[in-house]
Amino acid sequence: MSRRLLSNIVILLLFASGFFGFTFAVNWFAQAESRPEHEFSFERRTADNHLTKSNWEDAARYYNHLCQSDPDNGGARFSYAWSLSQRHQPYQNLIRRELRSRDPDLAAAEEAAAEANRFSAEAIKAWEEVLEFANFRDNARFRLSLLHALAGNKQQAMDYLVLAQRSGYRPRYSITEYAQYWQLLSDPDFQKLIR
Repeated sequence: MSRRLLSNIVILLLFASGFFGFTFAVNWFAQAESRPEHEFSFERRTADNHLTKSNWEDAARYYNHLCQSDPDNGGARFSYAWSLSQRHQPYQNLIRRELRSRDPDLAAAEEAAAEANRFSAEAIKAWEEVLEFANFRDNARFRLSLLHALAGNKQQAMDYLVLAQRSGYRPRYSITEYAQYWQLLSDPDFQKLIR
């Protein structure tokens, strides 16, 4: 009986060592593939530092370099698109301030929207590339909705908003709080959508 137990233990050990040896070999050879690792690189740390300090232009430049060298880096693509979108922030603040004032200056809001839209094409392209990454897709749809709304592209703004909502995305604030939607808030189709 003890001989049989000993042989079973030996067979079990051989099987376990073979299994772990095989998985180790697979992981070893898979690791040897040439993949750029940027998560702790100087360029990534510099980009993150600029992002933290709200230096949008510099952050976008560094994230763009990361995206060029590693197109599959979803985090860098998201941060690049975010940096490009944040260039709109001063104009969005102006629009929000005008719309909340007692006597709103709609001409100033329109002028701020026109200035913000100077940056839109590049930001829209960046967010469209983020759509390829499932982890960031819903946020990208919402951001594309915001950009198209600011540009006055009602149908595209509504389409992206519907896609984001259908997949369960919930914006941080109420839709009416986003300055980018200011032109669409009085539209009956848009009102039906946000109810």
